[in-house]
Amino acid sequence: MKILCTGGGTGGHIYPALSILDKVRELCQQQNRALEILWIGRRQALTQQLVTRAGIPYRRVTSGQLKAVNPLIQCLSVVRLGVGVLQALWIVLRYRPDICLATGGNAAAPSALACALLRVPLLVFLPDAEPGLTTRWLGRVAQQVLITTEAAAAHFPGNAVLTGYPVRSDLLNAAQGPAQARARIQARMNLNPGSGDPLPLLLVMGGSQGAQAINRTIQDLLPGLLAQCLVLHVTGERDFAACQDRWQAMNLPPALASRYALRAYLHTELADAFVAADVAVLRAGASVLGEVPASETPAILIPLPGSGGHQWANAQALAAHQACHVVAEERLAIDLLPTLTELLTRTDMRHQIRAQLRPLARPQAAAKAAQLMLALAGHDRPYHA
Repeated sequence: MKILCTGGGTGGHIYPALSILDKVRELCQQQNRALEILWIGRRQALTQQLVTRAGIPYRRVTSGQLKAVNPLIQCLSVVRLGVGVLQALWIVLRYRPDICLATGGNAAAPSALACALLRVPLLVFLPDAEPGLTTRWLGRVAQQVLITTEAAAAHFPGNAVLTGYPVRSDLLNAAQGPAQARARIQARMNLNPGSGDPLPLLLVMGGSQGAQAINRTIQDLLPGLLAQCLVLHVTGERDFAACQDRWQAMNLPPALASRYALRAYLHTELADAFVAADVAVLRAGASVLGEVPASETPAILIPLPGSGGHQWANAQALAAHQACHVVAEERLAIDLLPTLTELLTRTDMRHQIRAQLRPLARPQAAAKAAQLMLALAGHDRPYHA
């Protein structure tokens, strides 16, 4: 069996696709079937890094936006998209995949369109609560669209299948032992909980690209926060050096400084960090729809302004179930500290949020998506829940 995967952009789009592919590998191994996987995406460092780390060959093609504000940029984007489709057609004709899994909007468009033109079965995965323009268009030519929330089905009448957000197996495994996850992450991050009653752990993470507004606000609050909790602060590569400089300039007492861990990015430690965290401050990228319920982490979500409304929709999908708190970025300086303080000091509130998150978790999402892929490619029976 040959699978072509296409897309990219953020970890919230890449990780769930990798989770689906892991399950496909398991099924093919169980059935003694050979499996080849090829990933096509743009020249984008994070996508290529994560894909190649997973042992999957990566090919690059040109892509462009379907809609841009500037007419000149729009024309250039259409030309780039056309070039990308021609490049993808050549790759697809040589590779001859049985099925294409597309995720990630603009990055997926050239290869997904090439597969549609060559009548390769197309499966589109929508990680967000609402689709962008590219995903809406691809949904029209896809045999099936895998959706994360029930509300998204309205955008794809006739071919939407609710799977939930495929969460990585390491997160699901870590969730089985939260105490062990807490011990591992404290040791790996050199966090000192001190003696006496255990301090709550605050995880701060602004997505794979980082979030300058969140980083600066959290560091402004650090002297007070470190008096009441441990802080694991994941800044993103782009903002790490500036945050490191600010932290060193604070020169806090050693007892407080040992409660703070600053990292640019987490790879293998991310699962333990989510499960161990008593509270998390996060962007509202697609991954929160899967990782927050799976880890049952009480979270404060700060949607990215100007993200096409996707992050607000993701945040509201959880907030509608009273399963998170939402703070607008323009109100960070006003609302973040009181919201954080309440969550950190009230265990009853954290328990209540966890109870609301529990029914939203879909641990079988990756397995369901994998079986749907095999069925669409003609290699297995359809999935039945």
